[in-house]
Parts: sequence; C-alpha cells; structure tokens
Amino acid sequence: FVALVQSTIQMPGFRSLGENEEVEFTVREGRRGLETTLVQGLEGAQCLGSQTEPSTSFRPRRRKCYNCQNFGHFARDCPESRQPKRCHHCNADDHLVADCPTRPERAARPNTSREARNSSQ
Repeated sequence: FVALVQSTIQMPGFRSLGENEEVEFTVREGRRGLETTLVQGLEGAQCLGSQTEPSTSFRPRRRKCYNCQNFGHFARDCPESRQPKRCHHCNADDHLVADCPTRPERAARPNTSREARNSSQ
C-alpha cells in the first residue's frame, strides 16, 4: 500500500487522478508508511486528472463566477476576459468583501481593512 499525497501530483489546478490513468511515481518512507513524493504522467508528462468533480458529503453549491457574475462556471473557467476585482457581497468595484459597508455582520467584526493595518504601522 502506498499513500498518495495529493500535493505531489504534477498538474495545474485541482490535483486528481482520472480513473485508470497510468502514472509514474516515486515513494519514500513517511509517517504513514510509503508515501508518494512525485506523481506524474508517463514519461514525465503532466497528469490528466479526473473529468468528474469529487463527491462530497456537503450539499452541492451553485457555481457562480465571480468574474462575470453568471452561474454555471467558476472564475477559473470563465470564457470572458478578466474583470477588475470587486466586492463579492454587493458587486461594487471600489472595495472588496472584507471592507464591505453593506454586510450585516460588518459592525460586529473588528476592523481588518488594509487602511487600518497600514495606519497602525
């Protein structure tokens, strides 16, 4: 038995292996016995990965793109050009969600804005 360490899979994005994907790997003795130190495709290629999303015990969330604000995909998969960053709560482009004045819990949270951190230095 060899423990597959996810961070050793050589591929961009979410690291996973596809069903019946052939890979090459190196191992070492670790805390849990044999652990992978490098997992890659045949002849050093990047892994292809799974084409299905991992199953979770959590309820599925709606896929919302924070780039174009549409549902059905995430920002990493957005076909539109990258938009300027904006608040995920109110969609304003003059602040980010951590500094959003319209969030109800904002009053109960300590001031962690960039301006407060920079002014204290």
